Amino acid sequence: MAYFKGVTVYLFVVNCGSKYHIKNLIESLVGVAVSFYPLEKLMNLYDGYQRAFVVEGKPLLLIQDEGRCYLILNQCPHQSMPLTQGTVQQGHLRCPVHGMSFSLKTGASTDGCPAGLQFIPLAYEGNQLGVFL
Repeated sequence: MAYFKGVTVYLFVVNCGSKYHIKNLIESLVGVAVSFYPLEKLMNLYDGYQRAFVVEGKPLLLIQDEGRCYLILNQCPHQSMPLTQGTVQQGHLRCPVHGMSFSLKTGASTDGCPAGLQFIPLAYEGNQLGVFL
């Protein structure tokens, strides 16, 4: 599931090739132009990595856990508080404000919150990890 400019899109991409092909695919699905925004060099990523970004006014949080990177909207689904200082353990992100816990694999709350994390799909360009928005 992906979230682009206010539209939720279910996107499955397998061996798409160049970033321009992926960019064109995303643009055709959501009907708006997108741009690549680099977030981090791949060599700087490690398990436990967490960094907040703001891209096009959207607060984002990049996390690496158990060898996998996740880009989420940097707002707790419970009360929209920033997740920047949240703790990651055993594949779950815990909100630093109210302690709500969310699965990094599914986004679902393990504490009964009806809303889940909003994932933003990551993209690669050369040695950089980024996002199309």
